[in-house]
Amino acid sequence: RHPAAEVQTFELPNPKAVEQRVLLKGTFLLDGHTPFVFVSTHLDYSSPETQELQAKYIIPNLPADSIPAVLAGDFNALATSPALTLLAEDGAVLSGDAPTYPAKAPEKRLDHIFGFPKAAFRLESTSEGPAGDNAASDHLPVISTILVDFSKK
Repeated sequence: RHPAAEVQTFELPNPKAVEQRVLLKGTFLLDGHTPFVFVSTHLDYSSPETQELQAKYIIPNLPADSIPAVLAGDFNALATSPALTLLAEDGAVLSGDAPTYPAKAPEKRLDHIFGFPKAAFRLESTSEGPAGDNAASDHLPVISTILVDFSKK
């Protein structure tokens, strides 16, 4: 719907040589001219320390304050974790707190959405989609409606 101006992939820190995780960052031109960044990631599952290191790596790889960015993904962490606390310091929390994992009988929330800079975003609504019989993930989808104020940079 909106053309990609640039797409980048960054390898996240992996000090324990567990499964390599990445950050996918796309810059899109809304209506063909207004830049907006969407970033997706899947953090390490085995170590809160590695997750925090990965969050510290992600923040400077988000765009400067002049371009709004949404960061979403499977963070393999609860909202109270050091990694997510760090992201929530600078970013607006754009998702709820209902469990998302495992999809068939959710017990904990591992999937989150953040907006940067915090002042530019407002959460209108959020929900966790149902797990279908042909679901592509073992997590529930998170669906958020957000408002972006491009004047707050």
